[in-house]
Amino acid sequence: MCATLSAPDWVRRFEAGSAADDGVAASGATAAPLAPGFAPTVWFQGFGAWGNVFGNGNAATVRTGIAGGFGGADVALDQTWRLGIVGGYSRSTLKVAARSTSGTIDNYDLGAYLGGRFGAVGLKAGVTHTWHDIAMRRTVAFPGFSEANNAGYRAATTQVFGEASYTARFDRLSVEPFAGLAYVHVGAGGATESGVDAALAIAPRDTDTVFSSLGLRLGGRFDPMPYLSITPSLSFAWVHAFGDVAPSATASFASGSRPFAVAGAPFARDSAQIGASIDVGLGDSAVLSATYGGQFGRGLQENTFRGRLTLRF
Repeated sequence: MCATLSAPDWVRRFEAGSAADDGVAASGATAAPLAPGFAPTVWFQGFGAWGNVFGNGNAATVRTGIAGGFGGADVALDQTWRLGIVGGYSRSTLKVAARSTSGTIDNYDLGAYLGGRFGAVGLKAGVTHTWHDIAMRRTVAFPGFSEANNAGYRAATTQVFGEASYTARFDRLSVEPFAGLAYVHVGAGGATESGVDAALAIAPRDTDTVFSSLGLRLGGRFDPMPYLSITPSLSFAWVHAFGDVAPSATASFASGSRPFAVAGAPFARDSAQIGASIDVGLGDSAVLSATYGGQFGRGLQENTFRGRLTLRF
């Protein structure tokens, strides 16, 4: 499971801290005023998600899940730009019930991000790299035959993303149209399953996909009492995928055979993304956040929940 937003949630949210004194959330981000000047921000975000990539006439439905966390820090370079680093760990699970197949993926993330604001115009960009340790299990069974096949292999995902937005402010409300691009490269190493008659040898493979996003974010801010601010936001986006959307691999029987192609369930070329969040500012240096994100398209359904703590020193 990989993010298809042009700028991940943790990038969109960090940049608004530098504009918090405007009193209106930008990008659905924390608008609570934090420490002034060039003070660094340290944050942690835990998340969980689940979804389905529905099958077609060839591939079966894949049920997916993921849970983990990100942590990072960013600092103001000047009055316009902030620069940050991020790292994280998560574990993904997948299950293809119709094929008696399941697996787990340990993900290790590292990245850097940059954001700036020029009046009403916001710019954000970054790069992330994720290392995957993958363990797959499948059972091949039919009358008179049954065999369990296991395989472990490694893969890596590199994502480069950017986003531009424009924020219009109306008292305590903000309206922000945005557009973004993300390039995602996935490279997987080869693998040979354990087993005898049904074991497969899978060749290394690479996929390259570009995602475009076009959407709108709505934000507001309310101050029910001193040292407490509440910042709700909503977002809507259309995401289009260019390039590889149907995973495939070249395989052969480990005992010896001609190579053949194996195709997986494709993900949606067009999808709708919705998001809702609420930030609670506690004093001048802490913000608690909760976020929901959903992505829906033909053959695709995913739901994500995140919790976040941001501290400014």
